[in-house]
Amino acid sequence: MMRFVMAAVLALGCGPAAVAADVEQVVVNTDARAIVEQQQEIRQKALAGEGRYGDLADRDRGRLLSEQDRVLAMAPTARSGCA
Repeated sequence: MMRFVMAAVLALGCGPAAVAADVEQVVVNTDARAIVEQQQEIRQKALAGEGRYGDLADRDRGRLLSEQDRVLAMAPTARSGCA
């Protein structure tokens, strides 16, 4: 019984490291200005119905714009003193 418990503990301890080694690293852009610029470009294309947003249903376009409103409202502004 003790060997089973030790084997289980060892397997659980090594498992996450083995899984983490196979996972591709994701790079997250945390530059607020770059994110705002990107979202503004997407918004212009969505409003104009251009590119990948040309066939976007009105309901989905509304949801996209609503989500962007939330994201853009969180972005620091020049007046806030955030850099």
